[in-house]
Amino acid sequence: MILAKDKEVLDFGESVIERPEGYDDFIVMDSPRPDQDYLPAADGTWFLPPEIAFERQKEVDAKEVRERWVKDAFAPVPVSVSEGDFVFKGGERSAAGIQGAVELAQSLGEEKVKVWDVEKIVHELSFESALFISAQIGKAYRDASIAKQNALFEIINRVFEKGGEHEIK
Repeated sequence: MILAKDKEVLDFGESVIERPEGYDDFIVMDSPRPDQDYLPAADGTWFLPPEIAFERQKEVDAKEVRERWVKDAFAPVPVSVSEGDFVFKGGERSAAGIQGAVELAQSLGEEKVKVWDVEKIVHELSFESALFISAQIGKAYRDASIAKQNALFEIINRVFEKGGEHEIK
């Protein structure tokens, strides 16, 4: 780092740096600026103001919450019914798909419904068992979604307090 006081121009051989208008001195940094939010420190390094670091950390935390939600919301759901113990693919579409299969079977006058589990094995189930499975899958999805929304709400509502518990150092 070079601190140049009262100079109009710094000459580095092939590169010349002129002092910005309105400044008494300027600093030549040891490394390129990481991005526009970083500010120069007197020791020739760059630093991110705590307020900006705090907001960036909120973005990182929110991304982690969303990634965890994808994993949790679509995780396989184990369910026990009178026909046996099964594991079904999680998610809102799986729950709705089983409900749709029940409605279709009922409208066709069938007495049971066929659904497949996470291993793609087809099972013939009573309507009651299939709807119970659908409800358990839907509940797992809903619970994961509520947890995601609560976590995001907490992150969004964090307030930066200089020197406080939320300051990123």
